[in-house]
Amino acid sequence: MSVSNQGDYVSGAEVATEIERLNDEIGTLRDDIEEAKALAKDGELEDPETLPFLENALDDLKEELKPLEELDDDVFFTLSDVTLISDDYFEDAMQRWAIDAGEVSESSSVFSYIDWERYAGAVQCDYTSVDFDGETFWYRS
Repeated sequence: MSVSNQGDYVSGAEVATEIERLNDEIGTLRDDIEEAKALAKDGELEDPETLPFLENALDDLKEELKPLEELDDDVFFTLSDVTLISDDYFEDAMQRWAIDAGEVSESSSVFSYIDWERYAGAVQCDYTSVDFDGETFWYRS
């Protein structure tokens, strides 16, 4: 799977693209399986391992697709429009956002006194949590 739940961020656009890619591959494999079954029925399938190989590959792709589709179902917006932030990284992401938005400067004398955990907790009410294959992520709601 090219989209993983192990990073700090997950791009919804990348998830949507991966879902489309996997669905295309699944469609192709289903066609290949039907063709192999027809050849087997006619006694023209050269390698008897072809059909089990294709069926296993199809099962693998379905397993890879499942957590992505569950994520897509759980996000209230169009998935391609959101960025998911790992629960483990949320505090750091909010600190980075505050700096990038000009709310505070890293060179400010008060920077080291900011309770970033409390700040992240306060802004977290503007975010919705979602499970992605056993990991919690947040997106702006």
